[in-house]
Amino acid sequence: MTSSLITSVEKNETRSTYQLFPNPASTGINLLFSVNEYQDIFYTITDVAGKELKTGTLQAIGSEVYPVDTEELPNGMYFISCKFEKGDTVTQKFVIKK
Repeated sequence: MTSSLITSVEKNETRSTYQLFPNPASTGINLLFSVNEYQDIFYTITDVAGKELKTGTLQAIGSEVYPVDTEELPNGMYFISCKFEKGDTVTQKFVIKK
C-alpha cells in the first residue's frame, strides 16, 4: 500500500487583459484582448464625470483585435471598462482628439 500527502494546491487563475489603441483616437479604438479561452466581454464607456455613454457586448472573443466605434464622442477624456465573463473588470483611460 502506498500513500501520498498533498502539501500544496496550485490555484490556476484566469487572467484576462487588453490593450487599447490608438490613444488618442478620433473615430474608433481597437481592443487587443489576451485571454486563455473564448468568452464574452461586456464594455461600458463613461466620461470623466462617470456618465455612461455607450455599452456593448463582444461575443466569444479570443486573443484578437476588436474595433469599437467612438465617432459620436466629442473631444475629451473617457474610460472604457471591460467586464470579462470569466474574470475581472479592467478599466482603461483613452482620449478622443479629432
